[in-house]
Amino acid sequence: MTSTTTIEAETVPVTTAPSGTATVTSLPQVDYPLPAWLPYGCPAWCGYGDEHDEDTHYDDRNHGGFAFNLVLTAFSSAISDDRDIATERPELNMNLVQHYREVEPRIWIGFNGTNKGVHVTISEAEKAARHLLDMVAAAHAAAAR
Repeated sequence: MTSTTTIEAETVPVTTAPSGTATVTSLPQVDYPLPAWLPYGCPAWCGYGDEHDEDTHYDDRNHGGFAFNLVLTAFSSAISDDRDIATERPELNMNLVQHYREVEPRIWIGFNGTNKGVHVTISEAEKAARHLLDMVAAAHAAAAR
């Protein structure tokens, strides 16, 4: 009997033997060697693929993708006295990240390529995105009057 199961946040086909044991019937196809700690490959959105290697420190075994940088033209340096954040061209950095042992990805929102920022869950990001779009719509509606 063939079914699917989720392994390391990836859905892969498995075959269940009459004894009840399951074996993976196929693995993601990649054109680079996978390290032993990453037997099932990367999520489809991971841009790090061939950068994963055996020597990657446990804390750094992350998938990452969808990086987006946005120059903040309305950012006031008076908001922060942190030199890493209060620059002439502050940037907001966003990236989808997932440690290889985590069940789902998170979104990193940081400033100027530093380690200053926050991780938000997918659910939190969806709530924030909806609210941001509502605020944008309200601003456009007010401007149209």
